[in-house]
Parts: sequence; C-alpha cells; structure tokens
Amino acid sequence: MHRRADALVLFGATGDLARKKLFPAIYHLFGHGGVDVPVIGVARSEWDADTLRSYAEESVRSGVAQLDDDLLARMLSRLEYVAGDY
Repeated sequence: MHRRADALVLFGATGDLARKKLFPAIYHLFGHGGVDVPVIGVARSEWDADTLRSYAEESVRSGVAQLDDDLLARMLSRLEYVAGDY
C-alpha cells in the first residue's frame, strides 16, 4: 500500500493575507476537488489547531458569498497548526 506524504503548508497562517485571501481560496479548492491533503498552518502565534480553525471559519464565512457548510466543515477538519518561527 502506498501512503501519501503530501501536505499544503501555509506560512503566516495567522496573518491578514491568509484571512482575506488564502482561506477563502483553499475553501474553493476543496469545492473543486483540488485539495485532498492536510493543510498545515505555520506561524509564530501561540495558537492551537482549534484556534486556527475558528480563524479560518470566520475568514471563509466573511469572504465567500455562497457558503456550503458541509464543504467548510470538511476543509476545517483538514486544518492543523504548528507554532514556530520559520
């Protein structure tokens, strides 16, 4: 069995660019089947995965006109967080 080791890593995941542009774009990628890997947010903020998920959810809800709650839930379930200075 072949196990995939792919992931999408977002550096600066707690920043303004991620909030305004990246999380809504990733939501749309999930909707088009373009993301089938974990999405790992990296930033210096002392957050945890749940905090990042809340941030991403607010971002998508405010940045996407026609929201699919099931799709959003699927995207949020794939988000993880790593705190660190890259």
